[in-house]
Formats: sequence, C-alpha cells, structure tokens
Amino acid sequence: MHTTAPYGTEVPILTAGSVLSNTYRVIRPLAAGAMGAVYEAEHLRLGRRVAIKVLRDEFRRHPDALVRFRREAETVGRLQNPHIVQVFDVHETDQGDPYFVMEFLQGESLAEHLHRRKRVSMADALKFASQIASALASAHEQGVVHRDLKPDNIFLVTVPDQPPFVKILDFGIATAQNGGVRVTNENTALGTAEYMAPEQALGKRDIDHRADQFALAVVVYEMASGNPPFCGDDPMAVLYQIVHEECPKLHTAAPWVPVVFDDVLGRALSKKPEERYASISQFAWALENAARNVGVAETMDAIPKPKKRDADRGRYRKTTPPGFERYTPPPSEPRTDAPLSADEEHARYRKRAARLFEDANKALKEKRLNDAVYAAERLFDLAMHHRDVETYEMMARMVPTLDRIFEARVGTMSTRLVSTDIDPKRLNLTPRAASLLEHVDGGATVGDVLSSCGIPRRDAVRMLAGLIRRGALRIDA
Repeated sequence: MHTTAPYGTEVPILTAGSVLSNTYRVIRPLAAGAMGAVYEAEHLRLGRRVAIKVLRDEFRRHPDALVRFRREAETVGRLQNPHIVQVFDVHETDQGDPYFVMEFLQGESLAEHLHRRKRVSMADALKFASQIASALASAHEQGVVHRDLKPDNIFLVTVPDQPPFVKILDFGIATAQNGGVRVTNENTALGTAEYMAPEQALGKRDIDHRADQFALAVVVYEMASGNPPFCGDDPMAVLYQIVHEECPKLHTAAPWVPVVFDDVLGRALSKKPEERYASISQFAWALENAARNVGVAETMDAIPKPKKRDADRGRYRKTTPPGFERYTPPPSEPRTDAPLSADEEHARYRKRAARLFEDANKALKEKRLNDAVYAAERLFDLAMHHRDVETYEMMARMVPTLDRIFEARVGTMSTRLVSTDIDPKRLNLTPRAASLLEHVDGGATVGDVLSSCGIPRRDAVRMLAGLIRRGALRIDA
C-alpha cells in the first residue's frame, strides 16, 4: 500500500520482525506521509496482510497531533463505505505510542498513476469521480469533511481482470461536524494548496462538505487535462489564484473534452460555497448527466454502451441511410495471439490516430465531408477513451483542423437545415443530440439552432455535423 511518498532514509519508527500487541508482525515500511508512516504487517493468527500506521517521531509528543491521529482512526473506523479504507484496530505500542491497523491495499495512488500517464481518459476520470463521490457522500452523512482530498489520498486498488477500484485515504485533518469534536484549529489553513477551496485558503472557520466538492472538481480537472486548474511553484501564489482568479475552462486545457463539462466543473469550482451544488452527490449526478448527454458511455453501468459497428469494418453502422458515401479506412493491422505490451498498444493507437487524421484531411480536401466528419468523430472517440499521453497531445494539435471539418459540414450560420424521414430511434442518439434534432423540426437555420439549443457552440456544431452525416438532417438547398 502506498499513501504519499516512498519511505525514505530516516530511522524507521518500527523495525522489521517486531511484534505489536502479540498480534501484528511488522514486515517492512511502505510509505511516509506528512504526519505518519505506514508499514506492511501480518496478523499472526489469521495470516492476513494488514497495513499499520504510526505517527512520525517529531509528532508523537505533540498533543494536537496525537488527538488528530486518534481522531483519524475513530473517524475512518465508523465510516462504512467500500470506497473508504477500512480500519480494523486501534492500539498502542509497548512504549505507549498509538497506531492503527488498516486493510492492506495493492495498487498505486492516483498521483502515481497520473505521474506515469499524465492524464486519464474522460471515461475513466468519470468512473473514478463517481467512486470518490460515493465515499465522500458517506463521510458527509456522518458529519465528516475530509479537507485534504488530492491524488495522493486517492488509491487505485488493483483487482485482477477488473478496472481499478478507488479507496479514499488519510482523514488526518478531517473535521467532525454536527456536534463532534473539531480536530483542526479554527482560522488555520490546512490542506494542499492546489486542492483547497477558497474558504480554506482564507483560513475561515466552519469549513463544510462543499470544500470537498471543490477539491473533487479540481481532481477531475487534473485527471482530464494533466494539471490542476490552479498551479505554480509558490503555494501562496496558488492560494491567491484560488481566491481571486477565475478558473480556466477545461476545454482550453483539454480541447477534446466536450464543453458541457465546463459548466458542471465551473459550478463546483465556484468561489462561494453557496453557489456550488447542494451536495457532492448532486455534483456526481451532474457529471453523469453530462456524460450521458454527450455519449461518454462508459462511466457507470447505468449508461447504455454504444452499439457495436458491423462486422465489416469498412462500412458505416446500419443506421447510415442508403445512397450516402461509404468510408473505407485502410485495412487494420493483423491481430496476433500474443498480447501487446503497453508501449506497443500505445504505439498502435498513435498510428491509428495519425491515420484517421490523414483520412479526415484528405476527405476534407476532396470535399467528401461525410467521410471527413466520420473520421473526425472516430478521432474524438479515441481521445475520450484512450489513456496514452502522446495520443492526447496529438489530439490537441489536431483539434483546430477537426473543428474546421465540422464547420464545413454544417455550413454558414444562414444554412437552412431540415429533418429527414429517418426514425431517430434507429440512430441511437444521445439525449443532447435528440434535443438538438428537435430544434430543427420543421426547418431552421444553423444560427437559429445554435442560439436556441442551450448547448455550447462547439459541441452543437459537432453534433449537427454528425446528424447530417448520419442522414437525420439535410441541408436545404
């Protein structure tokens, strides 16, 4: 189990082979945090691996630190949620130093994951956010505010043949509300600068659950773009940005992410707590709603997965109306029985992205706009669901050209669009695309649709181009 940083060269608090409370045999140090160190140990009677957390030497004689440490064990121990690390036992060493016993986790922190990957796909970011929100909602129901949510405190548990399972760690500076004992001093700014809400940065008292919502929004932004919205080398400069400067839009840092997520994150990142969502669950639902509307279909089981394409890879789906030009990509690489390494898989995706971009550009030059739109849509789908950093960077360079393709397919603001006789149910449209189609019912100009639909312009243009490509709309000459 890794919590923050690898254990360094300092003298260990516990020694390998020592036995605590006649029950736990220490195996090795695992990680070191701001206040404590974590060790791998074995329960002697059960043969079960556990993690033991103890205070660092410099904090063990500080009353406030001891209170906070014991409070963390009590707080986590009463929180019953599968996405919060479990605490099994609280005890003291023979020297009277407190420690608590947690479940042993295998995997890596989100910080380590982002260090390796830089970003995650938007679909994965939303999966992780949903699990994090579940954990925090459970804590908030018990009157507990985490106050230090960040990638270091989010652990991705490795589960064989399953996607990573999220666990929230380190409630060391949490506050207990609703009559509970306050762990941290009032008017003290505790937390990590990049993830602190404005009210935390100002050292205000009565920090509530909406500070965790702000931090989760920062984490989602970082997962999608590679950096938190407010960052810098000087923590005080970062805190100034958080309090006084507007949050940069996500789509400016990650142009492949649909603009609709800007609205959701923007509200959760509001400077005033009362302008955020009423609860972290509402924030999670808003993210989920946005995902449904733009077709990011792999965030939760409740979202239907897109229908598979025909077995013939050189054709559109069956929803493509007769008479439209067929897009025939180059033959795919032959498959082998041997699994690809991560580097080989990423190289294959980059090659695929470059080929699709080349096809899109060629189709645009030859005025085969439906083909160009189809290849551009495939590229955006690749960027939304693939985790390779270089693919993301390629996409950032490609986005202006892809936007020109969608604009060319849709036409000018005065271009008149009309609906066709194709049944929209056959097209498996996202809710937003279906809503956009209704705005064209009976005929409307592109400008009228964009001004009345309430959908960000870039997203609306992409969807209109897709609806034209699939035959749900046509341009009235």
